[in-house]
Amino acid sequence: MVTAAMALPRNVQPQPWGAQLAGAGTLVLVAASGLASPSAGAQTLPAPDAPQDRHSQPADSDSALVGRAFEFRAPSAVSGSPVAERYHTVRTRQSGPELLAQVRSLNPKAFSPQGRDFIQAGLFTQLDNARELVKTLERRDIPAQMLTVNVPIGALEPGYRVRVSGDSDGLLERVRAVVPKAFAPESRGFIQAGAFASRTNARELADKLQHQGIPSQRIAIAGQSQSDSQPGSYRVRVNGSASERLERVREVVPQAFVPDGQAFIQAGVFDHRTNARKLADKLEQNGISAQISTW
Repeated sequence: MVTAAMALPRNVQPQPWGAQLAGAGTLVLVAASGLASPSAGAQTLPAPDAPQDRHSQPADSDSALVGRAFEFRAPSAVSGSPVAERYHTVRTRQSGPELLAQVRSLNPKAFSPQGRDFIQAGLFTQLDNARELVKTLERRDIPAQMLTVNVPIGALEPGYRVRVSGDSDGLLERVRAVVPKAFAPESRGFIQAGAFASRTNARELADKLQHQGIPSQRIAIAGQSQSDSQPGSYRVRVNGSASERLERVREVVPQAFVPDGQAFIQAGVFDHRTNARKLADKLEQNGISAQISTW
């Protein structure tokens, strides 16, 4: 969810906002109702400048999360916003099969959101990496632009995200055989396959991924809650990735594996922190130090 803040006259009360899905692959933020009219003595603020050619980046939605567009419609007064994740998305100004092939020669993870007139060339957490991709595209005469968006953690509904541990090109292609718009945020170590309001729908996608031969140990459903008694997503990790250390972990958890390009061993993924704690304790009883992390 993208938010903006502005000062309001004293007698102007902010109205609630809602999230609506508009068209194919577009998440549009709209005001539930207009602002209350100020009194004659109140100063009316001018309307904010319209954003200049801002478009989309993958973000949570009620179907596949990727390819959604954040479109600014009006300001919103927000206080106490939750901590946000910052993403830098790079996109071309045009689309088409030939152009997509050119962009994928630079980044195999590029994709073209359905019904949109651009190609998402990359999604980054590091600003410098996004800028470098823009320069590389422009050197090849491919007009591109970068958009930075802060997405408040847990502020978007729906709240169940399906993620696959690992982000190699080969694994991404396997996931895209099930969810064409799946994407891998740069340097995050996972592939985001989709997001849903219903945990049942998220579970159905997870099952489809398993039927395509993706190990269940790599698939997690990340919820918004972080309490011990509510569904969430908790990983039990062991630092290090040496073969000898992996074998020791597999004596306790035969399905343990090292995510592609990562320097840790993933021993398990759980919906409840209590269960994750039990596995961590079991590993420690076997002389293996383990950590619990949330997605």
